[in-house]
Order: sequence, then C-alpha cells, then structure tokens
Amino acid sequence: MGFFIGMAISGVIKKKLGYVTNFALGAAGSLIALIYTVVFLEDSRKLRPPEVAAEMELREAEARAAMGDDGKTAPPGNVLVRAARGVRGFFNLTNLRTSFYTVFRRRESGVRPYLLLLIVVFILQIFFTMVSKLVYYIEHRYFNCSSTPSGIVFI
Repeated sequence: MGFFIGMAISGVIKKKLGYVTNFALGAAGSLIALIYTVVFLEDSRKLRPPEVAAEMELREAEARAAMGDDGKTAPPGNVLVRAARGVRGFFNLTNLRTSFYTVFRRRESGVRPYLLLLIVVFILQIFFTMVSKLVYYIEHRYFNCSSTPSGIVFI
C-alpha cells in the first residue's frame, strides 16, 4: 500500500521539494522499518510450539544431509568453507521445491486463491510499471515531450 501512495505523491514532492527529498523520505522509511523490525518484532523461531520446533530441526538435518553436510562446522578462520556451504545451500533445488510448495499448498482457511491473486496482481503491477517507464522514456527521447505533472504515468 505504501508503494502506491508513494507513487501517487512522488510527483508532487519532486515538483515542490526536488529529487533529494523523495530519496531521503524513502531512506527514512526504510530505516524506520529496520528499527521497528529489530526492536519490536520477536523472532518467530522462539514462539514455535515444541513439537513444531522438533519437526523443523528434523527438516534442517535432512536438508543438511541432502547437501552432503556432515553437521560439522568449519573452523572459525576458514571463511571460504563457510561461504561455499552457504552458496551450496542457496542453489539447492530442495529450497526451490519447498518454496513452491509453501505458496501453492492448500490452506485450511481457503486463503490460497487470494494469495495467488495477490501474486498475479503484484507481477502485473511490476510489468505495467516497467512498461510505463519505457513509454515515458520513448516519449521524452523521441518525441520531446515535457515531464508529467505527477509521479504516475500509467498504472
């Protein structure tokens, strides 16, 4: 929601206060979100019931075994070994499969259609934002149009 509000008022802010103010407000908002996350939100791993925590530990052990990790940690000074394990985990196809399963699985409350609709709308929004920037560039580059009065070209 903040993205759409920001898009709507960014043109006015740019016109009245300049580009720097837009970027400063964006940076300030990000900083406030970071501080809020660190200070006020609790780690969800600590809030899990014991049976869920045990199941998660079992899954993590299975994932480590699938990657060929013996469970031993690298020596503290060996940064390259730890980085290689992290990269191997990042490109593990099990993570990709689990991610898709998490998004597309059936849910008890019947929320899956809404979640899929949200994903589709987000992807379309990104697509149309990119198209609008391309149209804006072509108008200015090839047709010498003046700048638009607001931050929105097409949405």
